[in-house]
Amino acid sequence: MLAELEELGMQLARATAARALAELAEPDPAEELAEEPLQNLAAEPRPEAAQAATPGRTASRSSGTPRKSDPVTSFIRLAKAVCELIALEAGLAAGPATTKSGLVSPALRADPRRERLLQAFREVTETTQDKYALRAGFTTRLDQELTADPEKILGLPEIFYPLCQEFGIELDVRKLPDDIIGMDPWDYENDPYCMDPPTPRATPPP
Repeated sequence: MLAELEELGMQLARATAARALAELAEPDPAEELAEEPLQNLAAEPRPEAAQAATPGRTASRSSGTPRKSDPVTSFIRLAKAVCELIALEAGLAAGPATTKSGLVSPALRADPRRERLLQAFREVTETTQDKYALRAGFTTRLDQELTADPEKILGLPEIFYPLCQEFGIELDVRKLPDDIIGMDPWDYENDPYCMDPPTPRATPPP
């Protein structure tokens, strides 16, 4: 039901945005009214005719149509409603990974992998269509994976790559940071090979 509401909200938002852009493209009525007195200056009616026409104009103004809603304001409200629906859907899907108020549980907040993985996914989806919906779904699935791994056995690549494949994200390894790829910084000071490197020696010919 939430997914259907989101789709209906997006349809309304698209239609409202199109109406708002069409109205913004129209010329300003104030400019047309400013040119009209100059054109009709020579054909100004007699005072008697102007007085006779005054009641009609007053009646037409008083019996005008109701004010139309501003399409820009309507679009902003629709966009906000769709974002709230997406957040609600993500919170319901997260289940026990979040608290009843929708906030992240203390255990997940303390997990250092969470923020690093979220940041990496934001970077790879920066130019992706519907990136906000993808990020909401990724956050939900990430919280589920981290909740199922309280001992922190899984590394960043073991979580990141399967989730990206699940959401159909094609990764460019050249743009990923080393810790996400799985190439942790090398500790040269404590590496026994670097501390005591072998001495190359020439071997006698056979």
